[in-house]
Amino acid sequence: MKTCIKCGIDCTDRKRVKDAAGHYMCGECFESERVRRASASSTAVASDDDGPIGLAPLDGDTSPPRHCPRCAELVSETARLCVKCGTDLQTGRAPAPPERSVPRQCTSCGYDLRGLELECDCPECGTHNLPPRMSKQIATSQREVRNYYVRPIKAGAIGVAALCVIRLAAQEPMPLLMDAVSLAILVPLGLVAYFLYCTLWSGGFDQSWGLAAANLFAVMGISTAIGAGAGYIPVPILPWIAAFVAYLILLRAYLDLDDYIEAIVLAFILVCCQVALIFVIAFVVAMFR
Repeated sequence: MKTCIKCGIDCTDRKRVKDAAGHYMCGECFESERVRRASASSTAVASDDDGPIGLAPLDGDTSPPRHCPRCAELVSETARLCVKCGTDLQTGRAPAPPERSVPRQCTSCGYDLRGLELECDCPECGTHNLPPRMSKQIATSQREVRNYYVRPIKAGAIGVAALCVIRLAAQEPMPLLMDAVSLAILVPLGLVAYFLYCTLWSGGFDQSWGLAAANLFAVMGISTAIGAGAGYIPVPILPWIAAFVAYLILLRAYLDLDDYIEAIVLAFILVCCQVALIFVIAFVVAMFR
Protein backbone atom coordinates (compact mmCIF):
# COMPACT_ATOMS: atom_id res chain seq x y z
CA MET A 1 0.00 0.00 0.00
CA LYS A 2 1.25 3.50 -0.91
CA THR A 3 0.23 5.71 2.07
CA CYS A 4 0.60 9.48 2.13
CA ILE A 5 2.95 10.50 4.98
CA LYS A 6 1.00 13.71 5.54
CA CYS A 7 -2.71 12.77 5.53
CA GLY A 8 -2.40 8.99 5.88
CA ILE A 9 -4.71 8.02 2.98
CA ASP A 10 -4.00 5.28 0.45
CA CYS A 11 -2.78 6.97 -2.72
CA THR A 12 -2.14 3.85 -4.76
CA ASP A 13 -4.68 4.84 -7.41
CA ARG A 14 -4.20 8.60 -7.05
CA LYS A 15 -1.67 11.16 -8.18
CA ARG A 16 1.35 11.00 -5.88
CA VAL A 17 5.08 11.75 -5.50
CA LYS A 18 7.86 9.78 -3.89
CA ASP A 19 10.92 11.16 -2.11
CA ALA A 20 14.43 9.69 -1.98
CA ALA A 21 13.63 7.78 1.21
CA GLY A 22 10.73 5.98 -0.46
CA HIS A 23 7.94 7.93 1.27
CA TYR A 24 4.80 8.81 -0.65
CA MET A 25 2.76 11.98 -0.60
CA CYS A 26 -0.57 12.38 -2.37
CA GLY A 27 -0.94 15.09 -5.00
CA GLU A 28 -3.17 17.32 -2.83
CA CYS A 29 -0.80 17.26 0.14
CA PHE A 30 2.18 17.82 -2.12
CA GLU A 31 0.61 20.91 -3.67
CA SER A 32 -0.43 22.35 -0.29
CA GLU A 33 3.05 21.67 1.10
CA ARG A 34 4.70 23.26 -1.92
CA VAL A 35 2.50 26.37 -1.60
CA ARG A 36 3.14 26.59 2.15
CA ARG A 37 6.88 26.32 1.73
CA ALA A 38 6.93 28.83 -1.08
CA SER A 39 4.96 31.28 1.09
CA ALA A 40 7.23 30.69 4.07
CA SER A 41 10.30 31.19 1.92
CA SER A 42 9.03 34.52 0.53
CA THR A 43 8.20 35.94 4.02
CA ALA A 44 11.35 34.75 5.77
CA VAL A 45 13.57 37.55 7.07
CA ALA A 46 17.32 37.30 6.70
CA SER A 47 19.05 37.06 10.10
CA ASP A 48 22.20 35.80 11.74
CA ASP A 49 23.10 32.17 12.36
CA ASP A 50 20.86 32.02 15.45
CA GLY A 51 17.81 33.27 13.55
CA PRO A 52 15.05 31.11 11.97
CA ILE A 53 16.00 28.96 9.00
CA GLY A 54 13.69 28.66 5.99
CA LEU A 55 12.20 25.30 5.05
CA ALA A 56 14.27 23.20 2.67
CA PRO A 57 12.60 21.65 -0.36
CA LEU A 58 11.51 18.02 -0.25
CA ASP A 59 14.22 15.49 -0.92
CA GLY A 60 14.09 13.88 -4.33
CA ASP A 61 12.51 14.98 -7.58
CA THR A 62 9.57 17.34 -7.14
CA SER A 63 8.68 17.46 -10.86
CA PRO A 64 5.21 16.23 -11.90
CA PRO A 65 4.96 12.41 -11.70
CA ARG A 66 5.33 10.43 -14.90
CA HIS A 67 2.66 7.88 -15.87
CA CYS A 68 2.48 5.15 -18.49
CA PRO A 69 0.37 6.43 -21.42
CA ARG A 70 -1.34 3.04 -21.77
CA CYS A 71 -2.15 1.81 -18.23
CA ALA A 72 -1.47 5.04 -16.18
CA GLU A 73 1.02 3.22 -13.94
CA LEU A 74 3.49 5.54 -12.15
CA VAL A 75 6.94 5.16 -13.71
CA SER A 76 10.32 6.75 -13.09
CA GLU A 77 11.74 9.46 -15.30
CA THR A 78 14.50 7.18 -16.58
CA ALA A 79 12.32 4.13 -17.29
CA ARG A 80 12.11 2.92 -20.88
CA LEU A 81 9.43 0.26 -20.41
CA CYS A 82 6.36 0.11 -18.19
CA VAL A 83 6.83 -2.73 -15.72
CA LYS A 84 3.07 -3.32 -15.60
CA CYS A 85 1.99 -3.54 -19.25
CA GLY A 86 5.32 -3.54 -21.12
CA THR A 87 4.61 -0.40 -23.17
CA ASP A 88 7.65 1.28 -24.72
CA LEU A 89 7.66 4.67 -22.95
CA GLN A 90 9.80 6.29 -25.66
CA THR A 91 7.64 5.34 -28.65
CA GLY A 92 4.34 4.65 -26.89
CA ARG A 93 4.05 1.33 -28.73
CA ALA A 94 2.24 -1.45 -26.92
CA PRO A 95 4.00 -4.81 -26.65
CA ALA A 96 3.09 -7.49 -29.19
CA PRO A 97 0.88 -10.29 -27.80
CA PRO A 98 2.72 -13.57 -27.20
CA GLU A 99 0.93 -15.15 -30.17
CA ARG A 100 2.35 -12.54 -32.55
CA SER A 101 5.87 -13.20 -31.32
CA VAL A 102 5.71 -16.82 -32.46
CA PRO A 103 7.32 -17.32 -35.89
CA ARG A 104 4.70 -18.11 -38.55
CA GLN A 105 4.79 -18.02 -42.30
CA CYS A 106 2.42 -16.94 -45.04
CA THR A 107 0.51 -19.93 -46.35
CA SER A 108 1.25 -18.88 -49.94
CA CYS A 109 4.76 -17.43 -50.18
CA GLY A 110 6.33 -18.29 -46.82
CA TYR A 111 6.85 -14.65 -45.75
CA ASP A 112 7.57 -14.26 -42.00
CA LEU A 113 4.39 -12.81 -40.44
CA ARG A 114 5.81 -12.54 -36.93
CA GLY A 115 4.68 -9.34 -35.20
CA LEU A 116 1.65 -8.79 -37.47
CA GLU A 117 -2.00 -9.28 -36.58
CA LEU A 118 -3.05 -12.93 -36.28
CA GLU A 119 -5.50 -12.38 -39.15
CA CYS A 120 -3.76 -10.27 -41.76
CA ASP A 121 -2.85 -9.89 -45.43
CA CYS A 122 0.68 -10.91 -46.33
CA PRO A 123 2.77 -7.78 -47.09
CA GLU A 124 4.67 -9.74 -49.72
CA CYS A 125 1.98 -11.47 -51.82
CA GLY A 126 -1.31 -10.15 -50.38
CA THR A 127 -2.66 -13.58 -49.36
CA HIS A 128 -5.19 -13.40 -46.52
CA ASN A 129 -3.86 -15.43 -43.60
CA LEU A 130 -6.06 -16.64 -40.75
CA PRO A 131 -4.96 -17.23 -37.15
CA PRO A 132 -3.26 -20.63 -36.76
CA ARG A 133 -5.99 -21.96 -34.48
CA MET A 134 -8.75 -20.88 -36.86
CA SER A 135 -6.85 -22.36 -39.83
CA LYS A 136 -6.64 -25.71 -38.04
CA GLN A 137 -10.35 -25.61 -37.21
CA ILE A 138 -11.25 -24.81 -40.83
CA ALA A 139 -8.96 -27.58 -42.11
CA THR A 140 -10.52 -30.05 -39.67
CA SER A 141 -14.04 -29.04 -40.70
CA GLN A 142 -13.20 -29.35 -44.40
CA ARG A 143 -11.68 -32.78 -43.81
CA GLU A 144 -14.79 -33.93 -41.91
CA VAL A 145 -17.09 -32.64 -44.67
CA ARG A 146 -14.96 -34.38 -47.29
CA ASN A 147 -15.17 -37.63 -45.32
CA TYR A 148 -18.96 -37.39 -45.34
CA TYR A 149 -18.80 -37.74 -49.13
CA VAL A 150 -15.80 -40.06 -49.39
CA ARG A 151 -17.09 -42.78 -47.05
CA PRO A 152 -20.34 -43.58 -48.94
CA ILE A 153 -18.59 -43.33 -52.31
CA LYS A 154 -15.99 -45.85 -51.13
CA ALA A 155 -18.72 -48.13 -49.82
CA GLY A 156 -20.63 -47.92 -53.10
CA ALA A 157 -17.45 -48.61 -55.07
CA ILE A 158 -16.77 -51.68 -52.94
CA GLY A 159 -20.33 -52.89 -53.62
CA VAL A 160 -19.92 -52.38 -57.37
CA ALA A 161 -16.55 -54.17 -57.32
CA ALA A 162 -18.09 -57.11 -55.45
CA LEU A 163 -20.94 -57.17 -57.97
CA CYS A 164 -18.46 -57.35 -60.85
CA VAL A 165 -16.55 -60.18 -59.19
CA ILE A 166 -19.76 -62.15 -58.59
CA ARG A 167 -21.06 -61.75 -62.14
CA LEU A 168 -17.73 -62.36 -63.84
CA ALA A 169 -17.02 -65.39 -61.68
CA ALA A 170 -20.34 -66.83 -62.84
CA GLN A 171 -19.46 -65.82 -66.41
CA GLU A 172 -22.59 -63.69 -66.76
CA PRO A 173 -21.59 -60.42 -68.43
CA MET A 174 -25.12 -59.61 -69.58
CA PRO A 175 -26.61 -59.49 -66.03
CA LEU A 176 -23.62 -57.33 -65.05
CA LEU A 177 -24.48 -54.89 -67.83
CA MET A 178 -28.10 -54.83 -66.69
CA ASP A 179 -26.98 -54.19 -63.09
CA ALA A 180 -24.83 -51.26 -64.27
CA VAL A 181 -27.75 -49.72 -66.17
CA SER A 182 -30.01 -50.31 -63.17
CA LEU A 183 -27.58 -48.49 -60.84
CA ALA A 184 -27.27 -45.60 -63.30
CA ILE A 185 -31.07 -45.21 -63.25
CA LEU A 186 -31.75 -45.97 -59.57
CA VAL A 187 -29.43 -43.33 -58.08
CA PRO A 188 -31.09 -40.30 -59.76
CA LEU A 189 -34.49 -41.95 -59.31
CA GLY A 190 -33.63 -42.37 -55.64
CA LEU A 191 -33.00 -38.61 -55.42
CA VAL A 192 -36.50 -38.01 -56.76
CA ALA A 193 -37.92 -40.45 -54.20
CA TYR A 194 -35.87 -38.77 -51.42
CA PHE A 195 -37.24 -35.38 -52.46
CA LEU A 196 -40.83 -36.69 -52.33
CA TYR A 197 -40.17 -38.40 -49.00
CA CYS A 198 -38.73 -35.22 -47.41
CA THR A 199 -41.57 -33.12 -48.81
CA LEU A 200 -44.51 -35.41 -48.06
CA TRP A 201 -43.39 -37.36 -45.00
CA SER A 202 -40.47 -36.01 -42.94
CA GLY A 203 -41.19 -32.32 -43.51
CA GLY A 204 -37.59 -31.28 -44.14
CA PHE A 205 -34.31 -32.11 -45.84
CA ASP A 206 -31.60 -33.62 -43.64
CA GLN A 207 -28.92 -33.90 -46.34
CA SER A 208 -27.74 -31.92 -49.31
CA TRP A 209 -28.38 -33.26 -52.81
CA GLY A 210 -24.74 -34.23 -53.32
CA LEU A 211 -24.49 -36.08 -50.01
CA ALA A 212 -27.84 -37.81 -50.59
CA ALA A 213 -26.65 -38.94 -54.05
CA ALA A 214 -23.43 -40.35 -52.56
CA ASN A 215 -25.35 -42.19 -49.84
CA LEU A 216 -27.88 -43.57 -52.34
CA PHE A 217 -25.00 -44.81 -54.49
CA ALA A 218 -23.66 -46.72 -51.46
CA VAL A 219 -27.12 -48.15 -50.69
CA MET A 220 -27.78 -49.26 -54.28
CA GLY A 221 -24.30 -50.65 -54.88
CA ILE A 222 -24.11 -52.74 -51.70
CA SER A 223 -27.71 -53.99 -51.81
CA THR A 224 -27.41 -54.96 -55.49
CA ALA A 225 -24.21 -56.90 -54.77
CA ILE A 226 -25.89 -58.71 -51.85
CA GLY A 227 -28.89 -59.60 -54.00
CA ALA A 228 -26.65 -60.86 -56.81
CA GLY A 229 -24.63 -63.01 -54.43
CA ALA A 230 -27.73 -64.45 -52.78
CA GLY A 231 -29.11 -65.29 -56.22
CA TYR A 232 -26.69 -68.20 -56.54
CA ILE A 233 -28.04 -69.87 -53.40
CA PRO A 234 -30.70 -72.44 -54.43
CA VAL A 235 -33.39 -71.10 -52.11
CA PRO A 236 -36.57 -69.55 -53.59
CA ILE A 237 -37.07 -65.78 -53.18
CA LEU A 238 -33.91 -65.59 -51.02
CA PRO A 239 -32.26 -63.01 -53.30
CA TRP A 240 -35.27 -60.71 -53.05
CA ILE A 241 -35.45 -61.01 -49.25
CA ALA A 242 -31.70 -60.52 -48.80
CA ALA A 243 -31.63 -57.50 -51.10
CA PHE A 244 -34.72 -55.94 -49.46
CA VAL A 245 -33.47 -56.41 -45.88
CA ALA A 246 -30.03 -55.02 -46.79
CA TYR A 247 -31.74 -52.18 -48.63
CA LEU A 248 -33.78 -51.15 -45.57
CA ILE A 249 -30.81 -51.40 -43.20
CA LEU A 250 -28.60 -49.35 -45.50
CA LEU A 251 -31.31 -46.75 -46.14
CA ARG A 252 -31.74 -46.12 -42.44
CA ALA A 253 -27.98 -46.02 -41.79
CA TYR A 254 -26.83 -43.83 -44.70
CA LEU A 255 -29.79 -41.46 -44.98
CA ASP A 256 -29.99 -41.01 -41.20
CA LEU A 257 -33.62 -42.12 -40.88
CA ASP A 258 -35.22 -42.38 -37.44
CA ASP A 259 -36.61 -45.91 -37.75
CA TYR A 260 -37.39 -48.70 -40.21
CA ILE A 261 -40.89 -47.33 -40.79
CA GLU A 262 -39.33 -44.33 -42.51
CA ALA A 263 -37.04 -46.67 -44.45
CA ILE A 264 -40.06 -48.68 -45.65
CA VAL A 265 -41.88 -45.46 -46.63
CA LEU A 266 -38.86 -44.27 -48.64
CA ALA A 267 -38.50 -47.69 -50.29
CA PHE A 268 -42.20 -47.67 -51.20
CA ILE A 269 -41.88 -44.20 -52.75
CA LEU A 270 -38.87 -45.41 -54.74
CA VAL A 271 -40.83 -48.44 -56.00
CA CYS A 272 -43.65 -46.11 -57.09
CA CYS A 273 -41.11 -43.96 -58.93
CA GLN A 274 -39.73 -47.04 -60.68
CA VAL A 275 -43.22 -48.13 -61.74
CA ALA A 276 -43.97 -44.63 -62.98
CA LEU A 277 -40.70 -44.62 -64.94
CA ILE A 278 -41.58 -47.95 -66.55
CA PHE A 279 -44.98 -46.61 -67.63
CA VAL A 280 -43.34 -43.45 -69.04
CA ILE A 281 -40.83 -45.52 -71.02
CA ALA A 282 -43.58 -47.81 -72.32
CA PHE A 283 -45.68 -44.79 -73.31
CA VAL A 284 -42.77 -43.16 -75.16
CA VAL A 285 -41.97 -46.41 -76.98
CA ALA A 286 -45.60 -46.80 -77.97
CA MET A 287 -45.70 -43.24 -79.29
CA PHE A 288 -42.78 -43.83 -81.67
CA ARG A 289 -43.83 -47.26 -82.92
